[in-house]
Amino acid sequence: MKVCAKNRKALAWLTLGALETREAQVLRAHVASCAGCRGYLQEMEHVAENLRAAKAPHEIEPSPFLRRRVRQALRKDRQRPSFSWRVASPALVAMAFLWLILPRIRTVAPPAPQPVAAIRNFDPTILNYQMAANQSLEKLDNILTEQGNRALPATPIYRAGSFPDGNTAD
Repeated sequence: MKVCAKNRKALAWLTLGALETREAQVLRAHVASCAGCRGYLQEMEHVAENLRAAKAPHEIEPSPFLRRRVRQALRKDRQRPSFSWRVASPALVAMAFLWLILPRIRTVAPPAPQPVAAIRNFDPTILNYQMAANQSLEKLDNILTEQGNRALPATPIYRAGSFPDGNTAD
């Protein structure tokens, strides 16, 4: 026979004597008519008897090692202060500073990258090349390609011996 699911916990409490008188009477009346609950109550009473009969031996002694470790832990716990203003004061000051001051400091956004001048007017300086590279590597590549494809300016080409009087350019 099955035990009534709603009575399992109440039957265990009845075994331990933890039910009020009225509840115990109602449950005992149910047990008289229900074979499943009656069997379960008998099992629980048998378990409770075995638990009451079992006693822990009094001769059990903890090892000296365990006693020493417990004593050391207790000493350390007594020596350690539970709260220290010396430690807490700087932390509280820092928190107050952060809470009061930092929200009022305006964050400054980094300046927006300046667009690189048109490729035709691009001065070949390291700074301009870095700005172009920061914007995109494709822009830098386009600038370098266009500058490489440009015709050289018409300037005189000097060779040794082309100076009058044999003077060379320094």
